[in-house]
Amino acid sequence: MLRKEKIRFEDVPKKVTQQMLIKHRFSAALKHHRNSPLEFIQYLFPDQFSLDDFHTKPNGYWKDIKNVRQAIIDLIEREGVAEQDVPRFMTKQRLMGEGLTGLLHEYHGSPIEIIEAVFPGKYDVTEFQRVPNQHWHSPQNRVQALRTFCAKRGIGREELPRLNRAYFRKHFPRFISMVDRHYDSKFYRWIMESFPEYTFQPEEFNLLVGIDGQLCDSKEELEIHNFLIRTVVDGKVEREGCRFVNYEYDEVYIPDWVIEQNGRKWIVEYFGLYGSTRYKWYTEKAGRKMQFYHSLADYTLIVIMPDDFREKGFQRIVSLLISKGVQLHVQ
Repeated sequence: MLRKEKIRFEDVPKKVTQQMLIKHRFSAALKHHRNSPLEFIQYLFPDQFSLDDFHTKPNGYWKDIKNVRQAIIDLIEREGVAEQDVPRFMTKQRLMGEGLTGLLHEYHGSPIEIIEAVFPGKYDVTEFQRVPNQHWHSPQNRVQALRTFCAKRGIGREELPRLNRAYFRKHFPRFISMVDRHYDSKFYRWIMESFPEYTFQPEEFNLLVGIDGQLCDSKEELEIHNFLIRTVVDGKVEREGCRFVNYEYDEVYIPDWVIEQNGRKWIVEYFGLYGSTRYKWYTEKAGRKMQFYHSLADYTLIVIMPDDFREKGFQRIVSLLISKGVQLHVQ
């Protein structure tokens, strides 16, 4: 087989594949070695090759962090990569070219996760060329990104509440789309999730507290919230209590309110910046939200626009709620 395929003996570990062995009718022999070319070759040529000679590794090999660390450090030293250049050097294409596809698979195809495992806390996500697909779907990755970002810049507990959209627009805009998608544009949620050891007070984020203790983002939302608490009859009003994923746009939606009453559920959304020329993205996302919420069979959507809120005495909001079947106690 080696002569036919013109493979030199020293190249056997890297060039002999399972597909090649099957092609040359070694299927039955492979079965005796768990269909592993590595085990088959080591059986045929004992003590001729080490594990490091093979691209493919035994099952479970990359679960051992010692093996992962050795492979990455060997690659860095062999290529003479400077310490500060490791994140830019360690790309998915580079690892695949080095025959480390199995290692990538073990770490969800993410060079960032591999480097974090080998050098925990040494680099942050901002130093890598790009973030792999699905990276931000992991709460652990989102938390680690902010904690490392803050640690490297000496950002302590007192400064954390000031990390808002304006801050990241100036210092690291790539985080903004992640917060828009996974925290419904609420930076304080990301901060509170990332630093559970701190007891933040609502006023530190300029949040407002409703009459039932739930948090609101603005004075307008606070007024609507307190109105719902006072007027919804024998029902539950929960603010930002659940999350929905719109996979078509890779966005997470957190409804302003969910009302449960008499076995029915309503999503109530206040689009306070709808139509704003300053935040074009807001109106576009609001349209996607409404379309998505309308598609949920278990919920009825109630949309409150700025003009609805500003109508004196909440008359328009009352009519919106009643028209959708919510029972209210109003005079």
